[in-house]
Amino acid sequence: MPKNRSSRLWRSARRRALQARNRPGLQRLKLAHKLMESEKYSQAGIIFEELGVAAIGRGIPRAPQLFLQAGRAQLLAGAATHGTDLLIKGTRLMSKMGQADRLPIVSRRILSELHEFSMDQEYRMFESELRRLLSELDLKIAHNNRVESHSKLPSKCPYCGGTIHPDEVDWHNNYSATCDYCGSFVEINT
Repeated sequence: MPKNRSSRLWRSARRRALQARNRPGLQRLKLAHKLMESEKYSQAGIIFEELGVAAIGRGIPRAPQLFLQAGRAQLLAGAATHGTDLLIKGTRLMSKMGQADRLPIVSRRILSELHEFSMDQEYRMFESELRRLLSELDLKIAHNNRVESHSKLPSKCPYCGGTIHPDEVDWHNNYSATCDYCGSFVEINT
């Protein structure tokens, strides 16, 4: 792609991201992330799930990540079955929405967190479903092979407050990536 077309696309996408910051959905997303930080997991989970349902209805590619975060919130709130179901829904959506290539890395993090939280039954349930899905896609859970240059992204999105996992986001170039939750461009810390 010619350089000037690439920069035009970049400016256009950046302008759309700036305009989106005042939308009600982004405000609810910010609230959900704040509720997570305040350990009000059940409330956060409800909002993430509602946003995920709305994203599916609009064909927004961030829907899987919203369901994954809703699942994480519900698990932390003690709603183990519902949380695990949301995690499974999120991973299936990743496959359906053309994000299967990211699934092995995301799955590794989810399993690691389930193990860290001593959620053994949920771990086994999610792993079983995950292995079935990955087998259908001819994929495997990724090993930890984080790219060091990508770790200079901020830990939180400056626009929605969501946690940024550098090895899971979509990178545009060596200096910027897209937030998994709000779609904003996030640049590395220099």
